[in-house]
Amino acid sequence: MFSFSNEVQEALKNQGWSPDRKILIDEWVARSKSVGMTILPEAEKIWQNFGGLTIKTPDYAYTHVDATWNRITEFIPPFDDYDDQIMYYEERIGIKITLLGITGDKRCRDEYFVGLAECGHILFLGLDSCFIDCAKSFELAMEIGIVFAKGPYKFYNIEEDGRVRFLPNRDIREPGEFIQWKDHKDVQVK
Repeated sequence: MFSFSNEVQEALKNQGWSPDRKILIDEWVARSKSVGMTILPEAEKIWQNFGGLTIKTPDYAYTHVDATWNRITEFIPPFDDYDDQIMYYEERIGIKITLLGITGDKRCRDEYFVGLAECGHILFLGLDSCFIDCAKSFELAMEIGIVFAKGPYKFYNIEEDGRVRFLPNRDIREPGEFIQWKDHKDVQVK
């Protein structure tokens, strides 16, 4: 179903995952559709295989800035509190997104929604109008953004006027160019 490196497969298996794991997600899908959330077909496959799992980044993992990252990712169904936030990002970025779960560094209380964009990219969506383009695919996101948290990521901020700004140095005080994210570089809507 998914093409993970042997290293990622080993790390995932140690946390309860298996390639043939499949859970029922009918309730999650029905609940999401009932509030108007987008359900992408690829998201259903991810939920079936990873739903209910919590994946913790190994203690030896480092981000691209060489800081330890105690990232824990939970693949869970959407909650009522999150509907508006996901729809906010869909409207501002201009692309359909399915919420896959939550991720973050529990020590820093840094929490992001894990979203699957219709172009296949995995996005980390913050509660503060910042979002991270983690990877071009779920498989790559598991390698660089979730299991081993080694980046590199692309950071963006949604300004008060709704425009999306690239943050080349991850710092809102050093803003980059304004972009149309869905049309930006290698992002191709399917």
